[in-house]
Amino acid sequence: MGNLLLGLLPLEPLCNVSDVLLSSFICRYCIFYCPLDLGHKLASSIGFRILATTMSTISQLQLIDRGVQQAGQVYNNAIIPMLIVGTVMGSGAEVLKPIAGILINRCQKNQLAYIKMSSNTKLALFLSILFVLEIQKSPLVLGLTRHQLLVYSLVMTITFKFLSLVYRTEHYIWLMEHRLCYTFFGGLSRDLNKFFKHKQKAHIHRGWMHSEYD
Repeated sequence: MGNLLLGLLPLEPLCNVSDVLLSSFICRYCIFYCPLDLGHKLASSIGFRILATTMSTISQLQLIDRGVQQAGQVYNNAIIPMLIVGTVMGSGAEVLKPIAGILINRCQKNQLAYIKMSSNTKLALFLSILFVLEIQKSPLVLGLTRHQLLVYSLVMTITFKFLSLVYRTEHYIWLMEHRLCYTFFGGLSRDLNKFFKHKQKAHIHRGWMHSEYD
């Protein structure tokens, strides 16, 4: 998808046949034919998960940075295309989950579809915003160079993913998004209006009403 958005050949990552065959053979052997199921036991260990998380985070940051840089060259530093390409290349197949949800609900003839981005896609979008701000020389990045931003982003992302291995960070992200939507998109102002209208009605004192026969 990243190659399509950049005007490159979509199957270019599969041109190296030896690497594709070697990685496919190793993965298939470890999953199906490894003796005593050692591949599954190794993959389930906390040490392997920490190592895999670190390597995947480094690869994700490199893909996002490369996608933003190449999109800036192709689209003349246009902000929205750079954000889209960086997010797509950083989140991978997870960016297709909303589209898959729409298609599944369409096939099931269900008009209600709950569409949302995954946590990995949101993280890729946030990192893409940081790299775009660095390219645009924005003061929001506090004067950090590209390499400094890469190091700080790597430390921050690895810390976040390590926390995801221990805690349910998706729940806290959902709570934060809910509070932000409540504050900035009408929820807080609506409740404040109801509160002050209620207070005004409470201070109204009814006086005596006299008829013409009094």
